Amino acid sequence: MKNISDYYDLIVVGLGSAGSTAVLTAAKLLNASFRAIDNNDDGIVDVIFIWEYQAHVVERVYADECMVYFRDTSLQQQLKYVTLDIEDDSDYVVLLDKTGKYMGLDEIKPDMVASIAISKDKEMITVIFCSDSVEGILEELSEDALKIDNTGYKYDMDIKDLKLGDLVKLFLDFRGLAVFYDSVAASENYAYVLGVAVDGGISSDGQVKLLIPGPIATRYKETEDLEMGGEATRTPQLFARNEKIEIVRLAPKVLVNGKSVAKAELSKELLQVPDKPVKPPVKYFLDSEGRINSFFHLKSVDDATSKTYNANELTFGAVGDVAFGITQNKTLALCIPKSPSATNDDHLVFIKLSNNIRYDVIG
Repeated sequence: MKNISDYYDLIVVGLGSAGSTAVLTAAKLLNASFRAIDNNDDGIVDVIFIWEYQAHVVERVYADECMVYFRDTSLQQQLKYVTLDIEDDSDYVVLLDKTGKYMGLDEIKPDMVASIAISKDKEMITVIFCSDSVEGILEELSEDALKIDNTGYKYDMDIKDLKLGDLVKLFLDFRGLAVFYDSVAASENYAYVLGVAVDGGISSDGQVKLLIPGPIATRYKETEDLEMGGEATRTPQLFARNEKIEIVRLAPKVLVNGKSVAKAELSKELLQVPDKPVKPPVKYFLDSEGRINSFFHLKSVDDATSKTYNANELTFGAVGDVAFGITQNKTLALCIPKSPSATNDDHLVFIKLSNNIRYDVIG
């Protein structure tokens, strides 16, 4: 008969403060669960069993071979795979979901978090699987916790490459602990901020009025060169129009350039950009409810405030400028009226760009 300490780390505590200290120490272990036992009902803990778990993220499952492979999470004790044969009498394998219900191997899916506890003699293994995850903008980050979409999570993972404002997907273990993350490619949401309202309106948290850019379209103008025997010349003409004006709700907490900004200061941060004669466009991100929770000011390719359009090369930029090219129906353009009293209709007119004309630009 084997001693239980051969299977799991065991702490035996005596009477008085020693027991309280041991329980407190065990409770503080992020990657461990424990159970305290009072053998004689005297109100004093006699034995504490501690299960130390190592979290891994499932990559793929080979049910016929009873093998589960894991993603590389850069952990020091990273397992590449584990064999989980619940029918093998030589090993004792227990598979559970986060509620404690027994699972079959066919229920294990990719991207589940597997929390694994293995006995010292390698003959007993308990695995608790959890499919919980959360996706959003990283709003706060400290030594032991982070916040996404105004919800805090403890973590036990490598965070050296994380920074505020990142859009991430967290993988949670059965205790709700974040053990791994993926960076998420965000949709390209661009706009020019026309106004900010933080009191009243369609949302108690405020809203912003956005000018949404539209794709640049190309049409070709054909001219007949009589001196060249009537040969036709095709010159591309660009047409641009803003897509729409949109009112979008703000999330309860909003970041600007990766920093949390109070609602009272949001108008200043978005509409009054220091050292910029014209405020730059923004990239923005939405939470799961379609509210904006993060803005980033776009940076110009150079400091030029005007550029010449070259119709033959479909570029903006002449000698001495940094040029950037136009891709039909993919490059987006914001057409911003110079008049501060421009109406909504003024923001939605078609603009034609003519060859060899210098235009005011932000970009």
